[in-house]
Amino acid sequence: MGPALRDEKARLRPLARASRRELRSRFRSLEHPGRGSRVRLFSAVGASLGVVLFGIFLLRSPHSPDTLRGSIKPLSGLAIPEGPLAEAPRLFFWTGVPKGDSYSFELIDDELQTLAKLTTHEAWILIPETAQKRLRSGRTYLWTVEVISDDNLKIGEIRRYFELR
Repeated sequence: MGPALRDEKARLRPLARASRRELRSRFRSLEHPGRGSRVRLFSAVGASLGVVLFGIFLLRSPHSPDTLRGSIKPLSGLAIPEGPLAEAPRLFFWTGVPKGDSYSFELIDDELQTLAKLTTHEAWILIPETAQKRLRSGRTYLWTVEVISDDNLKIGEIRRYFELR
C-alpha cells in the first residue's frame, strides 16, 4: 500500500457513517490502473481513430470537391474562345460534363470587372449584345465556367482567357 493510499485512509477514518463499499470504491480510484484498463484505453483510441479515418474517407469523395473548400477540379477539353482574337466573341462553348446539371458562366475583364454572369444547362452560352459591345481591343478577358451537379455542388471548373487585337 502506497503512502498516498495510507493518507487517504487516515483522512477518511472519521467518516464512520460511510459504507464499506463506498470506502473501497474511493480507495480503488487512487490505485494505479491495472492492465485491463490499458487495453480498454487502447481499444477506445483505436476505435476513435477508425471513426475519424472513415469520416475523412467519406468526405474525400471525388464527386464532392466542396468538402475540401477551394479544391474545385479544373476540367480539360475543348473550350473556345481562347488566345488572341481579331473580333469580339459572342458565343462561348466548352466540352460538356456528364454529371453537370448546370453551368455558371462569368466573363471578367483585366480590371476584374464582371461583364456577364449567366447560368445555362447547355455546354454553350451566347452572351448579351451589351456585354459583347463592352469588349475592347488591346485588353485581356477571362471567362470561367463552374460545373454544378444536380445536388447544387460545384464539381469542376473551366478557365480560359482571350485578348482582342
